[in-house]
Formats: sequence, C-alpha cells, structure tokens
Amino acid sequence: DRGSAKYIGRDTQVIDLDGHMVMPGLIDAHVHPVEGARDLIFSCRFAATLTPLEIQSALKKCIAARPGAVWVYGGHWASGLFDRYPQILPRTFLDAVSGDTAVVLEDDSEHNAWLNSKALALAGFNAATPDPPSGRIVRENGSQVPNGILLEHAAMDAFSRLPAPSAADQQRAVREAARIAHAFGFTGLKDAYTFAAEARAYQAVDRAGDLNLWVATCLASSETPNETYGSGAPIDVARLTRLSNEVKS
Repeated sequence: DRGSAKYIGRDTQVIDLDGHMVMPGLIDAHVHPVEGARDLIFSCRFAATLTPLEIQSALKKCIAARPGAVWVYGGHWASGLFDRYPQILPRTFLDAVSGDTAVVLEDDSEHNAWLNSKALALAGFNAATPDPPSGRIVRENGSQVPNGILLEHAAMDAFSRLPAPSAADQQRAVREAARIAHAFGFTGLKDAYTFAAEARAYQAVDRAGDLNLWVATCLASSETPNETYGSGAPIDVARLTRLSNEVKS
C-alpha cells in the first residue's frame, strides 16, 4: 500500500481489497469453449474410467432424463475399453438399455464413436456401407455388419448426422462458456475452431450485453463439421471474409 501511494492522483479510483490479491485477467489462446459448454449442458457425460456396466447405468439415466429424445449424444469412453473387455459386442451392449433412442458415444480421443443399432440405421451405416477414406467401420466377426464402433472419418460422418444445435442452445452455451472462463480468472480467449453458427451466437450474446469477455475466433473453413472432415475442398476465402465482417461486434 505504501509503495502504491505515489501513483494515486485526484482521479484515481481506489478499491480496498482488504488484504486480498488482485491479478491481471488470463487469456486462453487455444480453447473450444462453445463446444465444451454444449457438452456440459446437453450431452450424456461420463468418465473414461467407467466400466461397460457403469456406462450402461449412466446411459440409462441420461435416456430417462430425456423422454422422447430421438438422439442421445455423449462420452467419453476409454479408447482401449474393448481391448480390456473383448467379450462385449458394442452395438448390442448399448441396445440392451437404449430402447428406441439413437445413441452416439464419443471416445476419449474424440476421434472414434460407439453407436447402437438405432443410431447406425439413422446414420446410414449397414453391411453394404463401404469404409470412408481415412476411416473404418468395425464389423462383427465373420460378417460385414457394423459392430457399433466407427473409427476416425467414419465417426466424423456419424457426428455430422446429429441434429444441429438451435440458435438458442448455441447462445446458452456461449453464456455458460463465459461463466466458466470468469470463474477461473480468464477475461479473454481464442476459440480455435469456430463454425458460423457459433460465431453468430457470440455476436448475439455480445449484442445482448451478456458477453463480458474478450473473444477472438478462428473461423472454420466450412459452414458445418460435415463439410470439413476429409472433404479436400478448397477454402472459400470470399465466404470467410464475408462471415468475418458479418460477425464482428
């Protein structure tokens, strides 16, 4: 206090912290806040340490909490789970507790997916479906029937079939991301992979006066994840420039 006294002038606002510490706000230069907040709010979350039976139990609770839901998405199961439990047939194991709900569960690498029969059918995976480039549909032994595990771009294809979040849900996720950031002392962040709908959600929340956070976005080179993975399409610079100008606030 004595050392700072010489910096106090007529127009200086002095706040007595009563012995508490003050520090500059932190900035996270690479984070996926809206995606993470959506998962926290809307997905069926469980720890990667769970056993298959514990995953079944968690999934039953999630489905019961979402009566009438067509899809339930969540994770994360351990990527080595089926090496430890080779006796489990992934697809039918989920079928036993999921009823008529389509289930898509992401693994801890976020590159692979575990689906039940309903989800496989809705996503268009069957015995005649070829493996996509840079991906694999794992099959049941001695057959071409998918066993429920999709690897790499096959999983990305399944994720892309999930219903897109509504604008209201995107904005709710932005608000939750900001709340979490502030709770840990972050006052600024860079969203490292931002799709157009997420960028528009940031802008809407900011215009509503609810985004008390500095945000920079790295705009994705496509409108949706489905267009991104393995497409090989050239980057539409004109579209990105228009979007950047549109969502600035």
